[in-house]
Amino acid sequence: MTEDGGVVKRLEKDDRGRWLLTSDNPRYDPVPWGPDDELVGQVRWTARIL
Repeated sequence: MTEDGGVVKRLEKDDRGRWLLTSDNPRYDPVPWGPDDELVGQVRWTARIL
């Protein structure tokens, strides 16, 4: 959860050791993991319907 609500992102470390929330969608830039952000779950499986 972020201050903007629930999101599904990847949590990755950058070259400087900072944690970033990254998106598979290239339209969204990575954002820093904030002190009030909370991890509430993990996506275990997804399916793409064509």
